[in-house]
Amino acid sequence: MTEKPAIILKPADYSCWKKIHVIGDIHGCHTVLREALPEIREDELYIFIGDFLDRGLENAAVLKFMLGIRDRKNCHFIEGNHEESLRSYAEDVPVTDSEFLRRTKDEIAGIDKKEIRMFCRRLRQCEYFSCFGKTFLVCHGGIPALPPLGLPGVAARDLIYGVGSYADSDKIAASWARTQPHDFIQVFGHRSSKEAPVRLSDNVYCLEGKVECGGNLRVLEISENAITSREYQNRIFDPSRSLDVPELVEQLRKNRFIIEKNFGSVSSFNFTTQAFERKIWNEQTITARGLFIDTGTGTVVARGYRKFFNIEERPETRLEALKASLRFPVRVFRKENGFLGLVSLYNGELFTTSKSNPLAEYAGFFRKLLDEKCQDPEALREYLAENPVTLVTECIDTVNDPHIIRYPESSVVLLDIVENTMEFSRRSYQELTTLGERLGLPVKKLCTVLNSPEEFQSWYNEQRQETPDLLAEHVEGYVIEDASGYMVKIKLPFYSFWKKLRTAAGLLLRQKESPGRLNKKGERFMNWLSARIKRGLDHINIIELREEYVQETGDRMTD
Repeated sequence: MTEKPAIILKPADYSCWKKIHVIGDIHGCHTVLREALPEIREDELYIFIGDFLDRGLENAAVLKFMLGIRDRKNCHFIEGNHEESLRSYAEDVPVTDSEFLRRTKDEIAGIDKKEIRMFCRRLRQCEYFSCFGKTFLVCHGGIPALPPLGLPGVAARDLIYGVGSYADSDKIAASWARTQPHDFIQVFGHRSSKEAPVRLSDNVYCLEGKVECGGNLRVLEISENAITSREYQNRIFDPSRSLDVPELVEQLRKNRFIIEKNFGSVSSFNFTTQAFERKIWNEQTITARGLFIDTGTGTVVARGYRKFFNIEERPETRLEALKASLRFPVRVFRKENGFLGLVSLYNGELFTTSKSNPLAEYAGFFRKLLDEKCQDPEALREYLAENPVTLVTECIDTVNDPHIIRYPESSVVLLDIVENTMEFSRRSYQELTTLGERLGLPVKKLCTVLNSPEEFQSWYNEQRQETPDLLAEHVEGYVIEDASGYMVKIKLPFYSFWKKLRTAAGLLLRQKESPGRLNKKGERFMNWLSARIKRGLDHINIIELREEYVQETGDRMTD
């Protein structure tokens, strides 16, 4: 890696410049950058605050502009957190940032890496200077105060990534204003909301204006007579970025039906039990399902599916509504009966987790099974290093977590390849099957394709007539995916019946009341189970108990 320049111990004297321009986060937005800087004047200094690329639509043009002014003495470049990916790319070091891999890498592919490396050598961690009777610290991330040793006591990472979380810009400003002289001014970018002003306090300015979301490129002009901020609105942007990750995190945290768990800088977001029981479903609670975000950098670390529903569970998933709204053809996949396991790459290491907790027991079960079943671990790591995605899997653990459906052995089934973005997006089934072959892992089974509402109705009627025979092969249900990617599911009668009996059996074992009335078949099983408990039983494995019941009674429940 390129050695970083040393931090200056005393402020440089920049009084030789007629004016100093500090340009905020650009994020690949070239058109608005040239609007803000139609020319580079020789007697004025230009300080670019970092995050030159990523998220915007004009990354190559921005990079070419930066390379064109790279060697000018009046152009200084500060390193932002997004420059880590650019540096790694130029030095052929694996890049892990999902945004860079998803879009930026391809856009800048034609630009000479040697030129990029030379540009990266010009990057500074900060600008510390005096002019016009004031002292300035310009850095990308923002710090709350100088330690007693001054700048030598500040970690370079804090200058680049900032201190505290992404949403702490106001706290940073308040702390700096409280601890530093009024004529010692800090300017940073990296974090802010669209609504936050450029001037956060008397001596703190923030130049992050969400330019990539249609916000503003912010520029601070420092002259002998004044400090003036200018904002230039970007009109060339991806509308899907109207709500960025940090803003979404703020909204999720304010929602009382969403629970956040912290694992270092990574937070998981999931809807609460109360949301599930009360059916509090909206855009946020549907999104907060196996969602892992690095709240420091504002990036998606891993994610599962958005919450999707059973047929007849909601008005829009009623059979007649679906027949009218589904886009045909629709594909029907077998729904496996296990628990969700997610795997992605984070900071160069595999990030394996259950739906809500990478440290939980079930995450450990998943991790162990993945190690056992994946035939090419290096291929898994390579794929995730090259693709900013999460592999969503069904973890079927017949030893530690038997469910309702019998499986001959434990396995990890690849369900989908989900992009690590806030906008839910999946790779193709073909790519999934190719990856499964490469890793030696099974993929979700495509059962049938339905081409019309009439075929869908006929297929649905057949599933409702599923055989109850205890010795027949059964599945939990099916996931239906239409041509637009919309998903809905169906749980089959056998699964639903035995899931209810498993709950009743657990209550009986704990000498509690049964959850509601059972039909005659359920009562037969529960009467047998009551006698079985008296003979000695300390746990409920409904699969083994069901098979023991058939062996002892000969009752296959086909009536």
